Amino acid sequence: MILSFSYYCVVSIVCNYKIEDLSILNSGYGVDTPGYLLSNEVGRDGTKKRLGEIPICDGGVHIGFSCWENLDIMAARKSSAGIIGDISQSAYHAMSETAKTVCSVADRFEFVKTFPLEKLKIKSEIDVTSELDREGSWLANDDSFRTIQKLFKERSVAILQLDIRDGMKFGEIQKCLASNGLKCDTLYLSNIFDWINESGSHSDMNKARFALNRVIRDDTAIIMASEHFAESSGLPQRVFLNCRLFDPKKALFSS
Repeated sequence: MILSFSYYCVVSIVCNYKIEDLSILNSGYGVDTPGYLLSNEVGRDGTKKRLGEIPICDGGVHIGFSCWENLDIMAARKSSAGIIGDISQSAYHAMSETAKTVCSVADRFEFVKTFPLEKLKIKSEIDVTSELDREGSWLANDDSFRTIQKLFKERSVAILQLDIRDGMKFGEIQKCLASNGLKCDTLYLSNIFDWINESGSHSDMNKARFALNRVIRDDTAIIMASEHFAESSGLPQRVFLNCRLFDPKKALFSS
């Protein structure tokens, strides 16, 4: 999905907190632009299939940007916890409403009936009900829904404002994960690096590379979308593995 410069968000981390408690440290910084609740990226079925082929690790945490695509990945990987960020205040509010609603309903059908979409500032009209039938959606079956609901109820999901260029904060994230016996299993970057590349900022690209490599492990699955992945129209996704020293610039233009 096209994000509005998600890499300008800010997060502060304190170790030994429950994951959700990290949210209280938000600075409140952000922009008032519409966010994307659902992904418009292509090749998502292939991504989920690829993730299904990768062994699931104990204590695996998902870290990602934007909204519900992260929940799809967390449901597929049975993540132990999740950290989700975005600069857009509307995206932040959408995820906050998601957390509130998912904890208050009995099942996925009640969720789509009660989710307050009309209160949110979302880019493009969407039909949340259609997610009940979309293969790969966290709302497509009872098991996936319960997986996400359990994580939110256990306060294992943090909804944050996260700067992808901030190496110090990502270092704190890694310390927090390590102190709780957790590790980054999946990392969803959407097409953030299209924005950084288009800005022409070599410094921002290097800062983001340094920051991400503080949390990436040899077995972290990195999910990335880009207009440069010319496999099809739109924003195709790719999954990168064995990227302990991940270079987003090279990833953008890899064949």
